[in-house]
Amino acid sequence: MAIGSKRNLLKLIVIRLLIVFVFYLCVLLSLNLWKHFNTMQDAALKRSEIEQERSVLENKKAELEKKIEYLSSDASFEAKIRENFDMIKEGEQVVVIVGEVNEETSEEAPLSKQKKWYHFWR
Repeated sequence: MAIGSKRNLLKLIVIRLLIVFVFYLCVLLSLNLWKHFNTMQDAALKRSEIEQERSVLENKKAELEKKIEYLSSDASFEAKIRENFDMIKEGEQVVVIVGEVNEETSEEAPLSKQKKWYHFWR
């Protein structure tokens, strides 16, 4: 009976060691999976940010292409020159419209109508 009980004791010890070893492996595996999960979450977040930035850049690209197309035509080139440098083509005429001139603003007001800054001392 002593031999059988030693075997049973040995089996019990080996089984418990195997259970501890499997539990340790499960803990290591779960830690590794958790790190991988966090990495995947960070990558998904960065991907969404980059996709938003990409869409903004694509919109800017489309706007710039439209602007380049507009500016590459001769009519737009002439329009920009006219706006920035007040130039005209040969044979064109320019009309200058002058508004009414207010006499008080164009000429200096008489001294009697002007208030002096020191009048409040009197």
